[in-house]
Amino acid sequence: MRGIFFFLVLAMSTVLICGGALAAGQPPFTMNELARCLEDTPDFLEYMESQQGETGDYEDPSTMQQLAGHQAAAAWLQKHGWVPQRFSYVLGQMSKGYMALRLRQEGAMMDTQMQEAMKMPDMTPAMKAEMSRAMKELQEAREARGVHPSEMKLIEANLENILNMYESLE
Repeated sequence: MRGIFFFLVLAMSTVLICGGALAAGQPPFTMNELARCLEDTPDFLEYMESQQGETGDYEDPSTMQQLAGHQAAAAWLQKHGWVPQRFSYVLGQMSKGYMALRLRQEGAMMDTQMQEAMKMPDMTPAMKAEMSRAMKELQEAREARGVHPSEMKLIEANLENILNMYESLE
């Protein structure tokens, strides 16, 4: 599970490393770019860990900021043939699409569990409001908003390779 958390942190941090609204003006990624991203991400992650030492809690926002603030990341990406903004875009889109597919697969069970939790008598109005917000966010994530249809097709077709990459990070 550590690898998945780190990968998600990595995806988010590369967005921060490489600048603001990356999707604006970026063409959909290609199969070649997806394959390169899958190949380069573990090495990039290993490099970032060597630069940062043990990165600690991957869910901690300060960890993301530390990774995002690492200027050597852009240099590493350029050395390996990437425009940093493009790597960030491909990695971010792949991550978003992958998570959307996972949420779709597990969605019905999660929805049922959340709806049952909402019926519990000890749920306060604040807890119910938070649960409703979380359910809405899950629905939005399942829709993979901002991921181009051609990118989703590539993600779906390469799901096993993406999963293998995730597992190699653990």
